[in-house]
Amino acid sequence: KASAKPLIDFCFLHMLSSTLEIRPLLRVKAKEYDAVNELVNKLGANLYIQEPNLYDEEYDEFLNAIKTAQFFKEWIEEKDEEYLLESFSIRPGEIRSKVDLADWLCYCAIELGKLLELNIIVKELLKLRIRIQFLLYFKSCYRRPYAYSRGKRRIRCALVSQWNTRACYGNGARGNTGFAVC
Repeated sequence: KASAKPLIDFCFLHMLSSTLEIRPLLRVKAKEYDAVNELVNKLGANLYIQEPNLYDEEYDEFLNAIKTAQFFKEWIEEKDEEYLLESFSIRPGEIRSKVDLADWLCYCAIELGKLLELNIIVKELLKLRIRIQFLLYFKSCYRRPYAYSRGKRRIRCALVSQWNTRACYGNGARGNTGFAVC
């Protein structure tokens, strides 16, 4: 069951990447073509969007959506911006734009799932949305000096809501920062 979790996440990320709103998609370069095709063969029938024929016009867009889904997968696995720039040639402003759009599309999918009473899918999409949405805040928090321990390793931070300020001070919030070290 635990090994199926990344597969489910990747399939949802591919579904989000296949929408028109995420465009322009990340382009598959000639040297990446074999690796992306290998991933498509590995996933096979598990993807929610059916793979077009190899000679169809949409096949390149399908591969570009796979690469964009790979980018989102690396994002939710907490890869830093330098790694994403080297691996996917995507700049920080583009990262922010795509993550905001993916968050919005995930919210739309959740609401549609609620209307259609697809509770299992809604549950998985809610988890995915939290991973997409709040990792942006966690990564911006890493740059703050109080977000590092003595060993200089990263510590996750959480946004502090105004109604829960007292509890957050008990958990290590420093000053009026709006963040608590978890």
